[in-house]
Amino acid sequence: MSIESLIHYDCMYVITFRTFYS
Repeated sequence: MSIESLIHYDCMYVITFRTFYS
């Protein structure tokens, strides 16, 4: 797994989190 992949995954996680907590 590359670092770019992890960053992309992290971004998706943050977006999902913000959607649930908005």
